[in-house]
Amino acid sequence: MNNKTIKYFSAVVLLFTACATVPQEPVGNITDLSEHVTENGQRFSLAYMPNAGRVSVHVIWPNDFAHTSGLPAASTLGVELMSSGGAGDRTAKKIQQDITALGSSASLRASPDHIYGSFSSAPETLDQTVDIINDVLREPLLDDFRFDALRDAKRKRVESQLSERSSILWSAARRTLLGESTFTDYWNNNPVESTITSISIDNIKRWHRETFTTQEVTVAVAGAIDAATAAEVVDQLLDGLPVSKSADKPVLRRLNTGQTILIHDKSAPATLIAVLGLLPASRVGGEIADVVAVSAYGKGKDSRLLQATADELPESEKLDASLANFSRTVRVFGVNANVSHKSAPKAYRIIEDTYRKFKPGNLDDQEVLRAVVPFVNSLQSSQTNPDLLAYGLGQLLLDDLPQELLLTVSQDSISLKAEEVNQRITDMYPDWDDMVKVILTRDPKLIDADCVVRSLEEISDC
Repeated sequence: MNNKTIKYFSAVVLLFTACATVPQEPVGNITDLSEHVTENGQRFSLAYMPNAGRVSVHVIWPNDFAHTSGLPAASTLGVELMSSGGAGDRTAKKIQQDITALGSSASLRASPDHIYGSFSSAPETLDQTVDIINDVLREPLLDDFRFDALRDAKRKRVESQLSERSSILWSAARRTLLGESTFTDYWNNNPVESTITSISIDNIKRWHRETFTTQEVTVAVAGAIDAATAAEVVDQLLDGLPVSKSADKPVLRRLNTGQTILIHDKSAPATLIAVLGLLPASRVGGEIADVVAVSAYGKGKDSRLLQATADELPESEKLDASLANFSRTVRVFGVNANVSHKSAPKAYRIIEDTYRKFKPGNLDDQEVLRAVVPFVNSLQSSQTNPDLLAYGLGQLLLDDLPQELLLTVSQDSISLKAEEVNQRITDMYPDWDDMVKVILTRDPKLIDADCVVRSLEEISDC
């Protein structure tokens, strides 16, 4: 799967799932988990950790403008411009020096649906840290010259990536699934002329003005801070941001499932295979069962997929399954393969056969246990980190899920039974024929495809 997609989703899964432990002891020394409203009317949730020694604040804004404007790359360029420039009366270098001197950290990140702002500080330097962050949010230096340089650098990076066959494969898979949409453009940045080059500094200024407001903001706080002080911090952080009217929400058209695309590349050194299957949005719940199910199917040496290939394919030819988010409503699991042309027909058959046998929901207790144990072990090392807990709490708030799940995810994982995972697979996982399959190969007759193309652009005609 595309590295950008994998890293994005892996971070989300790690941060969300690394947020709890068994309930015999307070999770991360959380002594209270509660919801509050500031004096200015901003709602926030607080995981109170009196012994943490740090405070972490995560603030999340809808990234609607980037899509409703038809310029999805504006958000990634805008965040890069804000993060690398000055603000208020400070230069970019001075901001970094001051944040470091305070022993604090801060970041701003774009996703397809939201902009994530986060910072961490010791309680005694919190006030000074918030002042700096507020400057960056309220009055960043958005100058033409630096923007032109950043845009040109991004264009060159994207053009280089688009020449890589693995990028072509997954760009084709996303385009097939998502169709012609701004979400496709967000991930693929193709064509470069319309998705990147056409963006102006005026677009970025408007994006900033309409995104960083006090409306529809999600706030999660974790650490050594009481509710009253946290409320003051939240109001201080958002002070001076405009109150904006809600923008129209970006809408995805009906997804294109059940298509098989073959990309004929005469000079391809190997055959690449991508398979995508839709899963329910995270707000529906069931993510733990998905992690376990996909791991049992195709992650690790004990998975069904790798067991099936052990005696069939050379050791150097690997097949792998993983989870990804293309948006908060479009979750998928994917299978990725890079195999020799000689092995390609066999590899594709193995992927299909193992999935068809997996779909009826017949994992046994040992398969589930092998998937659950490393998952639960990954929770333990980060359970006292306020930053991870604040992130996990923010994800629950975005999905309108009970914030108490922050405290029970480890116990919920330990208690998961094969019967529950199998029911999830049976009820929620697509049939093989409803999945998107894309194969890049030099053999145009490798599989019976719905459409054979020679470039990413030709997919629009399929």
